[in-house]
Amino acid sequence: MERIVVETEGYILVVTTIGAEHEVAERLKRIRGVDDVRIIHGSWDLIVKVKVNDFREIGALISKIRKIPEVEYTETLICT
Repeated sequence: MERIVVETEGYILVVTTIGAEHEVAERLKRIRGVDDVRIIHGSWDLIVKVKVNDFREIGALISKIRKIPEVEYTETLICT
């Protein structure tokens, strides 16, 4: 049976420890699947645009982001 691959795009909102947003943004830019990172102001510190080839890859990408010590909290928004 042929596997259907559908590109998935989404956004991950990130809260970092105080003052770590620039450092975290630079680390995130080096992760495969991260398309863009912006520092924002408000309840969240960063918004991360992600693109992966298969929806199943999104979980691994989120895990990589959450393993960064300065990342305190994330929320993932998947585009359909």
